[in-house]
Amino acid sequence: MQQESITKLPAPVQTIWQAFLQWWDDLVRQAAISLIWSLSWLTILLGPPVTFGMHYVQSQYIRGVNPGLRGLAEGARKYFVKSWLWMLANLFIGFWLYVSANAYLQIGGLGGELARDFIVLVGLLWFTVQFYTPPILMIQEKESLREAWRNSLFMTLASPVYLLVIFLFLALAGLFSMILIFPIILGYAALFSLTANQAVRDRLEVFRAIAAKNQADKAQRDQDSQTPPTNP
Repeated sequence: MQQESITKLPAPVQTIWQAFLQWWDDLVRQAAISLIWSLSWLTILLGPPVTFGMHYVQSQYIRGVNPGLRGLAEGARKYFVKSWLWMLANLFIGFWLYVSANAYLQIGGLGGELARDFIVLVGLLWFTVQFYTPPILMIQEKESLREAWRNSLFMTLASPVYLLVIFLFLALAGLFSMILIFPIILGYAALFSLTANQAVRDRLEVFRAIAAKNQADKAQRDQDSQTPPTNP
Protein backbone atom coordinates (compact mmCIF):
# COMPACT_ATOMS: atom_id res chain seq x y z
CA MET A 1 0.00 0.00 0.00
CA GLN A 2 1.38 3.40 -0.97
CA GLN A 3 2.06 6.07 1.64
CA GLU A 4 -0.63 8.33 0.19
CA SER A 5 -3.20 5.59 0.61
CA ILE A 6 -2.10 4.93 4.19
CA THR A 7 -2.60 8.57 5.19
CA LYS A 8 -6.22 8.36 4.06
CA LEU A 9 -6.96 5.54 6.51
CA PRO A 10 -8.40 6.20 10.00
CA ALA A 11 -5.70 7.03 12.56
CA PRO A 12 -5.71 3.69 14.45
CA VAL A 13 -5.68 1.74 11.19
CA GLN A 14 -2.66 3.75 10.04
CA THR A 15 -0.84 2.84 13.26
CA ILE A 16 -1.76 -0.83 12.96
CA TRP A 17 -0.76 -1.04 9.31
CA GLN A 18 2.60 0.67 9.83
CA ALA A 19 3.41 -1.50 12.84
CA PHE A 20 2.41 -4.67 11.00
CA LEU A 21 4.53 -3.80 7.95
CA GLN A 22 7.59 -3.12 10.06
CA TRP A 23 7.03 -6.33 12.02
CA TRP A 24 6.56 -8.35 8.82
CA ASP A 25 9.64 -6.88 7.13
CA ASP A 26 11.79 -8.00 10.08
CA LEU A 27 9.81 -11.13 10.99
CA VAL A 28 12.74 -13.45 11.71
CA ARG A 29 14.38 -11.04 14.14
CA GLN A 30 11.03 -10.10 15.65
CA ALA A 31 10.24 -13.78 16.20
CA ALA A 32 13.65 -14.27 17.85
CA ILE A 33 12.98 -11.32 20.17
CA SER A 34 9.57 -12.76 21.08
CA LEU A 35 11.08 -16.17 21.76
CA ILE A 36 13.74 -14.70 24.05
CA TRP A 37 11.04 -12.68 25.78
CA SER A 38 8.96 -15.84 26.36
CA LEU A 39 11.95 -17.73 27.77
CA SER A 40 12.91 -14.80 30.00
CA TRP A 41 9.64 -15.09 31.89
CA LEU A 42 10.50 -18.68 32.78
CA THR A 43 13.32 -17.26 34.88
CA ILE A 44 10.96 -14.67 36.43
CA LEU A 45 13.94 -12.44 37.28
CA LEU A 46 14.65 -11.55 33.65
CA GLY A 47 11.02 -11.17 32.58
CA PRO A 48 10.52 -7.44 33.30
CA PRO A 49 14.00 -6.35 32.11
CA VAL A 50 13.66 -8.21 28.80
CA THR A 51 10.16 -6.75 28.39
CA PHE A 52 11.63 -3.26 28.68
CA GLY A 53 14.53 -4.33 26.48
CA MET A 54 12.03 -5.32 23.79
CA HIS A 55 10.34 -1.92 24.04
CA TYR A 56 13.79 -0.31 23.85
CA VAL A 57 14.46 -2.11 20.56
CA GLN A 58 11.06 -1.27 19.08
CA SER A 59 11.28 2.37 20.14
CA GLN A 60 14.40 2.72 18.00
CA TYR A 61 13.17 0.44 15.22
CA ILE A 62 10.16 2.61 14.37
CA ARG A 63 12.59 5.54 14.00
CA GLY A 64 14.76 3.75 11.44
CA VAL A 65 17.36 2.14 13.71
CA ASN A 66 17.38 -1.62 14.24
CA PRO A 67 19.63 -2.55 17.20
CA GLY A 68 18.41 -6.16 17.10
CA LEU A 69 19.36 -8.63 19.80
CA ARG A 70 22.25 -6.44 20.94
CA GLY A 71 19.75 -3.69 21.67
CA LEU A 72 17.56 -6.17 23.56
CA ALA A 73 20.41 -6.91 25.96
CA GLU A 74 21.35 -3.24 26.18
CA GLY A 75 17.79 -2.19 27.00
CA ALA A 76 17.39 -4.96 29.58
CA ARG A 77 20.54 -3.79 31.39
CA LYS A 78 19.62 -0.12 31.16
CA TYR A 79 16.09 -0.55 32.51
CA PHE A 80 16.64 -3.47 34.88
CA VAL A 81 15.75 -1.52 38.02
CA LYS A 82 12.99 0.54 36.38
CA SER A 83 11.39 -2.57 34.93
CA TRP A 84 11.21 -4.26 38.31
CA LEU A 85 9.83 -1.14 39.97
CA TRP A 86 7.16 -1.13 37.25
CA MET A 87 6.47 -4.82 37.79
CA LEU A 88 6.26 -4.57 41.57
CA ALA A 89 3.96 -1.55 41.34
CA ASN A 90 1.62 -3.48 39.04
CA LEU A 91 1.66 -6.52 41.31
CA PHE A 92 0.94 -4.40 44.37
CA ILE A 93 -1.85 -2.40 42.73
CA GLY A 94 -3.32 -5.53 41.15
CA PHE A 95 -3.37 -7.26 44.57
CA TRP A 96 -4.87 -4.18 46.25
CA LEU A 97 -7.59 -3.92 43.61
CA TYR A 98 -8.40 -7.63 43.97
CA VAL A 99 -8.65 -7.45 47.76
CA SER A 100 -10.70 -4.24 47.63
CA ALA A 101 -13.15 -5.63 45.07
CA ASN A 102 -13.64 -8.81 47.14
CA ALA A 103 -14.13 -6.78 50.31
CA TYR A 104 -16.89 -4.70 48.74
CA LEU A 105 -18.42 -7.86 47.31
CA GLN A 106 -18.65 -9.31 50.81
CA ILE A 107 -20.38 -6.16 52.05
CA GLY A 108 -23.16 -6.68 49.53
CA GLY A 109 -26.01 -4.35 48.83
CA LEU A 110 -26.20 -1.63 46.22
CA GLY A 111 -23.43 0.40 47.83
CA GLY A 112 -21.06 -2.56 47.90
CA GLU A 113 -21.80 -3.43 44.27
CA LEU A 114 -21.26 0.14 43.09
CA ALA A 115 -17.99 0.37 45.01
CA ARG A 116 -16.84 -2.95 43.56
CA ASP A 117 -17.72 -1.82 40.04
CA PHE A 118 -15.78 1.39 40.62
CA ILE A 119 -12.74 -0.60 41.75
CA VAL A 120 -13.00 -2.78 38.63
CA LEU A 121 -13.12 0.32 36.40
CA VAL A 122 -10.09 1.76 38.17
CA GLY A 123 -8.26 -1.51 37.61
CA LEU A 124 -9.16 -1.57 33.93
CA LEU A 125 -7.95 2.00 33.51
CA TRP A 126 -4.72 1.32 35.38
CA PHE A 127 -3.76 -1.73 33.33
CA THR A 128 -4.83 -0.01 30.11
CA VAL A 129 -2.42 2.81 30.92
CA GLN A 130 0.42 0.26 31.08
CA PHE A 131 0.14 -0.22 27.30
CA TYR A 132 1.71 3.21 26.79
CA THR A 133 3.95 3.37 29.86
CA PRO A 134 7.13 1.53 28.69
CA PRO A 135 7.16 3.19 25.22
CA ILE A 136 6.73 6.63 26.78
CA LEU A 137 9.47 5.94 29.31
CA MET A 138 11.85 5.18 26.42
CA ILE A 139 11.47 8.64 24.88
CA GLN A 140 11.17 10.84 27.96
CA GLU A 141 14.01 13.18 28.79
CA LYS A 142 13.57 12.23 32.43
CA GLU A 143 13.45 8.47 33.08
CA SER A 144 10.68 8.73 35.66
CA LEU A 145 8.03 6.04 36.01
CA ARG A 146 5.71 8.47 37.75
CA GLU A 147 5.95 10.87 34.82
CA ALA A 148 5.52 8.01 32.34
CA TRP A 149 2.36 6.86 34.14
CA ARG A 150 0.98 10.38 34.16
CA ASN A 151 1.68 10.94 30.45
CA SER A 152 0.26 7.50 29.64
CA LEU A 153 -2.93 8.35 31.51
CA PHE A 154 -3.32 11.60 29.59
CA MET A 155 -2.69 9.83 26.28
CA THR A 156 -5.22 7.11 27.14
CA LEU A 157 -7.94 9.58 28.10
CA ALA A 158 -7.22 11.80 25.08
CA SER A 159 -7.90 9.05 22.49
CA PRO A 160 -9.97 6.20 24.00
CA VAL A 161 -11.58 5.11 20.70
CA TYR A 162 -8.18 5.06 18.99
CA LEU A 163 -6.83 2.79 21.72
CA LEU A 164 -9.90 0.55 21.65
CA VAL A 165 -9.43 -0.15 17.93
CA ILE A 166 -5.78 -1.04 18.52
CA PHE A 167 -6.72 -3.37 21.38
CA LEU A 168 -9.26 -5.10 19.15
CA PHE A 169 -6.58 -5.65 16.52
CA LEU A 170 -4.12 -7.02 19.09
CA ALA A 171 -6.80 -9.32 20.52
CA LEU A 172 -7.58 -10.70 17.07
CA ALA A 173 -3.89 -11.06 16.26
CA GLY A 174 -3.37 -12.90 19.54
CA LEU A 175 -6.25 -15.26 18.79
CA PHE A 176 -4.90 -15.86 15.29
CA SER A 177 -1.46 -16.59 16.73
CA MET A 178 -2.88 -19.10 19.21
CA ILE A 179 -4.70 -20.92 16.40
CA LEU A 180 -1.61 -21.12 14.18
CA ILE A 181 0.66 -21.80 17.17
CA PHE A 182 3.86 -21.79 15.07
CA PRO A 183 5.63 -19.73 13.87
CA ILE A 184 3.42 -16.62 14.14
CA ILE A 185 2.95 -16.97 17.91
CA LEU A 186 6.71 -16.52 18.31
CA GLY A 187 6.42 -13.00 16.96
CA TYR A 188 3.26 -11.84 18.74
CA ALA A 189 4.99 -10.26 21.75
CA ALA A 190 7.20 -8.23 19.41
CA LEU A 191 4.15 -7.19 17.36
CA PHE A 192 2.40 -6.07 20.55
CA SER A 193 5.41 -4.02 21.64
CA LEU A 194 5.96 -2.60 18.17
CA THR A 195 2.32 -1.52 17.94
CA ALA A 196 2.50 0.18 21.34
CA ASN A 197 5.59 2.14 20.36
CA GLN A 198 4.13 3.06 16.98
CA ALA A 199 0.94 4.23 18.70
CA VAL A 200 2.87 6.48 21.07
CA ARG A 201 4.81 8.00 18.18
CA ASP A 202 1.68 8.58 16.09
CA ARG A 203 -0.30 10.09 18.98
CA LEU A 204 2.55 12.46 19.86
CA GLU A 205 2.74 13.63 16.24
CA VAL A 206 -1.01 14.30 16.23
CA PHE A 207 -0.91 16.15 19.57
CA ARG A 208 2.04 18.26 18.43
CA ALA A 209 0.23 19.15 15.21
CA ILE A 210 -2.87 20.16 17.17
CA ALA A 211 -0.80 22.23 19.60
CA ALA A 212 1.02 23.95 16.72
CA LYS A 213 -2.29 24.74 14.99
CA ASN A 214 -3.79 26.12 18.20
CA GLN A 215 -0.73 28.26 18.76
CA ALA A 216 -0.86 29.57 15.19
CA ASP A 217 -4.57 30.33 15.54
CA LYS A 218 -3.96 32.16 18.81
CA ALA A 219 -1.15 34.20 17.24
CA GLN A 220 -3.45 35.09 14.34
CA ARG A 221 -6.24 36.17 16.71
CA ASP A 222 -3.81 38.29 18.71
CA GLN A 223 -2.57 39.91 15.51
CA ASP A 224 -6.12 40.60 14.33
CA SER A 225 -7.06 42.12 17.69
CA GLN A 226 -4.09 44.48 17.51
CA THR A 227 -4.82 45.59 13.97
CA PRO A 228 -6.72 48.92 14.08
CA PRO A 229 -10.06 48.92 12.24
CA THR A 230 -10.11 50.53 8.82
CA ASN A 231 -12.31 53.64 8.59
CA PRO A 232 -14.99 53.42 5.89
